[in-house]
Amino acid sequence: RLSLFLGFAGLTTLLIGGLGVAGAVRAYLEDRVQTIAILKCVGAPSGLVMGSYLLQLMLLAALGTVFGLIVGATVPMIVVGAVRPLLPVAVQIGVYPGALAAAAALGLLTALTFSLWPLACARQVPAANLFRQTVAGLTGRPRAGYITATALSALALAALAVLITPDWLFGVLFVAGAALTLLLLRGTAFFVRASAKRLPRARNAVVRLAVDGLYRPGAPTNPVLISLGTGLTVLVAVALIDANLRSQIGDRLPQSVPAFFFLDIRDDQRAAFDEAVAAVPGVGELRRVPMLMGRIVRIDGMPVEQAMVSPETAWALRGDRTLTYASVPADGTRIEAGGWWPPDYAGPPLISFDATLAKGFGVGVGDSLTLNVLGRDIKAQIASLRRIEWRSVPLDFAIVFAPGTLEAAPHSDMAAVYARPDAEADLQRAVGERLPNVTAIRTRDAIEAATGLLAKIGWGVRAAALVTLAAGLLVLAGAIAGDRAHREREAVVFKMLGATRGRIARIYAVQYAVLGMVTALIAAGLGTAIAWAVTTWLMRFEWTMHGEIAALTVGVGTSLALTFGFIGTWRQLSRTTAAALRND
Repeated sequence: RLSLFLGFAGLTTLLIGGLGVAGAVRAYLEDRVQTIAILKCVGAPSGLVMGSYLLQLMLLAALGTVFGLIVGATVPMIVVGAVRPLLPVAVQIGVYPGALAAAAALGLLTALTFSLWPLACARQVPAANLFRQTVAGLTGRPRAGYITATALSALALAALAVLITPDWLFGVLFVAGAALTLLLLRGTAFFVRASAKRLPRARNAVVRLAVDGLYRPGAPTNPVLISLGTGLTVLVAVALIDANLRSQIGDRLPQSVPAFFFLDIRDDQRAAFDEAVAAVPGVGELRRVPMLMGRIVRIDGMPVEQAMVSPETAWALRGDRTLTYASVPADGTRIEAGGWWPPDYAGPPLISFDATLAKGFGVGVGDSLTLNVLGRDIKAQIASLRRIEWRSVPLDFAIVFAPGTLEAAPHSDMAAVYARPDAEADLQRAVGERLPNVTAIRTRDAIEAATGLLAKIGWGVRAAALVTLAAGLLVLAGAIAGDRAHREREAVVFKMLGATRGRIARIYAVQYAVLGMVTALIAAGLGTAIAWAVTTWLMRFEWTMHGEIAALTVGVGTSLALTFGFIGTWRQLSRTTAAALRND
């Protein structure tokens, strides 16, 4: 799951970086509109213009990729000493050529994919129209050939992203989800522009001009909604997935779990064990059941090596499994299919099987499992399927036999004992002194180990989220920088008509406030949907909606991004009207 989280953060940063490339290329080309127009007017073919700028952009992308590879290969060697205690696994630091080659390919493909469309748009615009692009911006649709080239480059990028992801299914779902998210955000931007255009004219001049600025030519509606919306969507998704992951061990852990599991209790030690446990003050319920070991060798007659089982249930086929037998179901047993056998059953071998494993194995009631117990193969029919809530730490078994099959085999007992925390040491000492062969497994140690591991995973997730946040803020800065020329021209016109810098700032504040609120609502919904899908479908966890985390993430992210953008806008307003007119 840590690998899944890091892959999610990496692919997301790649997506956000691609949006940043697209915004930067568009801003770069809009700054060179007049140069492109002049080149076309003096006879330069459109292909030559596009080829020269594409070569220029790819050279810059290559330099950026080389710089990124150097930094990416060097930073882990520098910081590994500081972060090693926070990691749940041992880290082997080194230079991995395969990973660097994949990163370089991703960087160059990202630059190519997100550069082709704005370059093709600039290529298709006639020279006369290019002189008016400072007002209209780069618009239009490229030729079919360039659309095809963009699509092929995007498919290659998506395929490479899927290939380097440890879980290919997750990679495919991420690519599909990213495409759907971008389409939804682009549709939202279109809806905002169309709605602003159809709204009644406000009497307040600041509000009226701010609303007009949402649909004017070159308006920041599209880039801000898409870049900020993508970043916030990812942050909400990561925060909610992290919260649900932590709650699996922390918030949802049952209030009462066995203090110890005791193994290898022989037949002649049952009475002595019960007496040793009962003599310790503070000990509660004791439950003891027979236990054997067996290995699944066939699934419905097919050898396990040839059977098709789901990856999340393949663990049950690796090595021996614990087995038991019972005439009546244990308290709290939830039978989902089939039925339990009579208490005095004495027929062919029957078993009750874990419903989750049965689904992964592709078997049901009436099918069979063959188990090797003490060197003997036993073919048993599945009589019922049980839903086992392993999170409650029950004394339960994936496979329970009916009476009449395993009783004669040599076996021991297993016991679960509840006790107060202050009685645990005395309980372990009493059993160990009287029955030294009995193995004690302390549940609290296992829970503490799992909690510590989860805390370390949480640090990894948060670090990945910070990288994603930084990438999102950079993309937003690029989107706002791309709108610089339009804001400068608007500010000059406003100042010539008598508007003060404070009033112009209020106009932009209203614009960004509207965009921020719409983006926050959309991102909260999309991020929650993505987190729910990842948590329930891929991680197989129960979902809990943490509304406060989603609200805090959206609120802080929106405030930071819009504050950052407004600071850039305020700097543009300091330019004097005279200087702007002299430059024109």
